[in-house]
Amino acid sequence: VIGIAGGEKKCDFLLNQLKLDGAVDYKSTERTLGEQLDALAPDGVDFFYDNVGGATLDAVLLRLRPKARVVICGAVSQYSGKLNRGEVDGPREYLKLAERGASMTGFNVMQHIHRAPLALIHIGFLMLTKRISLF
Repeated sequence: VIGIAGGEKKCDFLLNQLKLDGAVDYKSTERTLGEQLDALAPDGVDFFYDNVGGATLDAVLLRLRPKARVVICGAVSQYSGKLNRGEVDGPREYLKLAERGASMTGFNVMQHIHRAPLALIHIGFLMLTKRISLF
């Protein structure tokens, strides 16, 4: 599992606290996001959960493996007032989905809001038993 975060401190959290296999620093001035993805996933990406959109999503779409799956949950890179004006950027590389027989689907927490009370109880239990923690 590879995570994408901005900055050395957040990448350190992904690697040392969450124990991910790799971390991409999209703020890196030494290597591009694409170069980092190529180093960590030389055979491509099988699954991507996206809440950023824009250039990050495009970089991953270029590296999809056949039959890969992409889940779109948000697009924080687009939350600068452009959404309501129809000026959203991307995805520019969406044809990679067709080329690779990959799929993209949307996910919204509101589709599951009826399960929120049970989820909060479960999260509380996990916190009490120290199986998860907040920053």
